[in-house]
Amino acid sequence: MTVPAVEIATFTASEAYKKDPTVILPALKLLQGISGCIRHIQDSSLLYLVIFWETLDHHLVYMNDKEEYPKLDVALQLAIEKPLGLYHVRFPMDIQPAFDAPVTEIAQWTVSEGADLSAFQGKVKTLINLFHSGAPSEVFLGGLGEVVEGERKLSVIIGWHSLERFNTVVSSNQPCLELITELRKLGEPELKHASLHKYNKV
Repeated sequence: MTVPAVEIATFTASEAYKKDPTVILPALKLLQGISGCIRHIQDSSLLYLVIFWETLDHHLVYMNDKEEYPKLDVALQLAIEKPLGLYHVRFPMDIQPAFDAPVTEIAQWTVSEGADLSAFQGKVKTLINLFHSGAPSEVFLGGLGEVVEGERKLSVIIGWHSLERFNTVVSSNQPCLELITELRKLGEPELKHASLHKYNKV
């Protein structure tokens, strides 16, 4: 089975975008016509652009298209102030429920050089399962994937009803708190929460 490549790009949103998020629509409409682009999602605060590609090669072909790719840059100019980062993740499971949730947790872990990568992945999977088993009605299952651009970088996607309910679930689950403390000794996390809006091909 082909594992889609999920592109996660972050930008500082422009003032024009903050006032009117529809200024990004021309860029999203361009993406609708690109081969291999499955769907794309945005957030209205920092400005996340999450794009599901059929394969990583589909995105690379598009980026190397000297005629079509510059059109996307031009279309994005009104919506963004500056780019902050871009990476791709291969998730070997269906993570759509987490991206469809009211609030999506987007975490990236950089695993320390001295830590066992496979053991770390196992602990993260255990943490995700603890979240879900402890509060199954609160969690929209996502999963763990490896970041293409970094040997020791992992991405975790989990969906929640709200940031407040996320904080309640985490703070009341002692095994989760203990495991998070353990993971922080083995790696450096970067955690964000976003309310994402989905755009499908029409």
